[in-house]
Amino acid sequence: MKRLMPLVLRVAPLLTLLAATLWLVSPYLSSNLVGSGDAVWYRHQVQDAIAQARAGQFPLWVGQTEAAYNGAIHPLRSAPALLHSAAVLDWVTGQTRSAGWILNHLIAGFVLVAATSCWLALRTAGLGGRWMRTALSWLFVTCPGVLGLAAAQDLLMSVTALPWLPWVFVGALSIRIGGWRAPSVLGLALGGLWWSHAPVALWTCLSLVVLIIVDWLASAGWRSELPKAIGKIGLAASVFLVAASYPLVSVLSLRNPGESLVPAMIQVSDLLREINNVFPAIVIPVDPDQPRLAVMQPGYAILGLLAACIAVGVLSPRRFPAAAATGAAGFALLVFILPIPKLTPLLWESLPTFWTAMTNLWPMQRVVPLLGALAVAGVGCLLARERVRPQWFKVAFSALAIWAGSQGLAVRELARKSTADPQATALVGHPENINVSAYCYQQLPRRPSTFIHGVTDAEMELRWLPKGSEPTTAKAWVERLAVDPWEFLDLRRTENPGLFRSARAWRLEPGRKYLLNFDFLKQPSGVLRLTGRAMQRVYPLPSAGDAHGFGAGEGQERSLTVWTTQAEGDDVWLEFIPQDPATFDLTAFARCRLLPIRREALPVQLQSLVPLRLELRDWPGGAIETPRMAVPGWQARGDDRWLPVSRSPEGRVQIDVPAGVTTVAVIFQPSLLMRVAFGCGVACLSAFLFLAPFPFADVSHREDSGELNPALR
Repeated sequence: MKRLMPLVLRVAPLLTLLAATLWLVSPYLSSNLVGSGDAVWYRHQVQDAIAQARAGQFPLWVGQTEAAYNGAIHPLRSAPALLHSAAVLDWVTGQTRSAGWILNHLIAGFVLVAATSCWLALRTAGLGGRWMRTALSWLFVTCPGVLGLAAAQDLLMSVTALPWLPWVFVGALSIRIGGWRAPSVLGLALGGLWWSHAPVALWTCLSLVVLIIVDWLASAGWRSELPKAIGKIGLAASVFLVAASYPLVSVLSLRNPGESLVPAMIQVSDLLREINNVFPAIVIPVDPDQPRLAVMQPGYAILGLLAACIAVGVLSPRRFPAAAATGAAGFALLVFILPIPKLTPLLWESLPTFWTAMTNLWPMQRVVPLLGALAVAGVGCLLARERVRPQWFKVAFSALAIWAGSQGLAVRELARKSTADPQATALVGHPENINVSAYCYQQLPRRPSTFIHGVTDAEMELRWLPKGSEPTTAKAWVERLAVDPWEFLDLRRTENPGLFRSARAWRLEPGRKYLLNFDFLKQPSGVLRLTGRAMQRVYPLPSAGDAHGFGAGEGQERSLTVWTTQAEGDDVWLEFIPQDPATFDLTAFARCRLLPIRREALPVQLQSLVPLRLELRDWPGGAIETPRMAVPGWQARGDDRWLPVSRSPEGRVQIDVPAGVTTVAVIFQPSLLMRVAFGCGVACLSAFLFLAPFPFADVSHREDSGELNPALR
């Protein structure tokens, strides 16, 4: 027992930290949906990832299943860590858990790992005692802009970046230690950050430039140590380029010649307007009734730590170079998210356009987590200089930790309130409700003109151009063969004065698909809903899509594919919420008909999505346009031969199929460079686990002595 007590005392601070953090993330310890629209999309992408992995497709290169049948490259290109982690966790749990369970426990796990990572990073650098490391790690994880990434904003890719941030800044502040460990760990951690989320990594690189330059210039004798500094920075950069090779290569490879690296551009004026709108809410305590964006703030605890670093760095930069560097980098980041007249606009307008595009309209989501990790690392350096601290300091730091905990609980309450019940969660996961949304086309150069803001069916997106015949789509083929009569849609008022509902439901039988065909009598303005026991869909009108998507406009499609996965079938009702209920004309809405899809009558039938396999019937030869968006790497094989693949006018994968071919398989084959880069990245991130636990300094810092950490001399 006596031998166990020292071990218990050593691990008690870390266990206390993990227990408290577990309480903060407890809303995620279930399968229920936590969050709103973005969380639904992430859930569907995880569903795609684990379905591919269960089908034997790993690593994951592009989306392929019903959740991403367009061949989505986002987030697999910009944040491969999230979906690959999901596939790994699914394998570890025996491939028995739902996508919702996998996603929620990933989020909880990443936050717990972030708390542990911060504690271990401070320990490896010899910064602070056990309980002081615990307090600093608690301040990091309870920072509203850290915990709020998931709870307030559904920024689940950014959550995967949290465990790397403490290592990046602790490694950067320890880089002057004699030896190669600190720069190596810095390079590996920065590589892991690019695997996790490119926008956060981009801002981290900017802050590192300021941090390292000020740290070296503020230290005594920096001129004599300049060659050594260049060597260490070169080592960190070399390790980083290898570790981050896959995200960097995929960004360059998964695009067609001439396409922009970041297709969507952001107006700086719009970004500055968002910064102004969120002030001063971003600098006052977290209130669950405030706009969610206001939660993305440093909080008083982190601001206090940064203020201490700035003050000490200004008063004594030579003695405290790490504090001076932390204060300079922290101040530079704060200027970007606080509306300082003239200065903030000037800085934003000086950045390249791709930088603002990657940042998006809300920079605080990218910057605030960095401030949390930066402040903790900087104060850790300060506290390592002096082992004996007055009583007032301990009381003040305890009060700071309690205040930070109260803010963390406020953020936790947001997650708890946004948790859906099991029934609503089940609706999200039904295949008949999975929406290949606009998010799935991010980082692709365009969307097809037939894109629909709502649920679509991959098979009905097929388009074929047989020789000697007019081009046609699967939907148009079904409509052309239809003999079913039209019926006027009988809408009736409900108890809700703004909601109208069809007088009867359409019966959907299991194992069948249907086209719900509309003939709009005028252009309605409002929201069309399809509801059933297992169906919940929404389509805005008059246009629920792009130029040729579903809607009432000229040239738009007039049909939706509906089906049910329920063994007993389902009854589906149509509901409409008009923009102006007072003037809505019930009798002049639309005619409808429900057309059973006879797949055996289609000349091109979709047999599977992983891989995309088509079966052809009496094919005369010609081109087939698939639902996949064209990026380099798609190949097609018809029966026993390779077929030419091109990019259609809609930007999709198009295959030239000669007459007589009966089956076509469309597969994605990444380049050798992508495969090698992926392997190098995995090897480097694995090496991090073996390298990081060892002390950075050649002479270890003893926790029980008053010896100065060599990193701070």
